[in-house]
Amino acid sequence: FHLSEMMVLDFLSCAVCTDAEVLYERAVGEGIYEGHTTNYMKVHGRSEADLTNRIAKTHITRAEGEMLFGDVEV
Repeated sequence: FHLSEMMVLDFLSCAVCTDAEVLYERAVGEGIYEGHTTNYMKVHGRSEADLTNRIAKTHITRAEGEMLFGDVEV
C-alpha cells in the first residue's frame, strides 16, 4: 500500500458504525443503490424502496476497498 491508499482506508474505516446522509444516484443490483455522502465517500446501500436520486439516512456497516456499505434507515 502507498501512504495515500492507507490514508483513504483509514478515513473510510472511521465512517463505519456511523450514520450518513447519502445521495443515491442509481441502482447497481437487486435492492442495492450507489451514492455518495456529503463528503464524497462512495456508498452502496440496501433498500426495498427505489432510492434513485433521493437522499437517505444510511447506517454505515462496513468498508471494503474504497467503498462503504450500509443499511438505509426507513
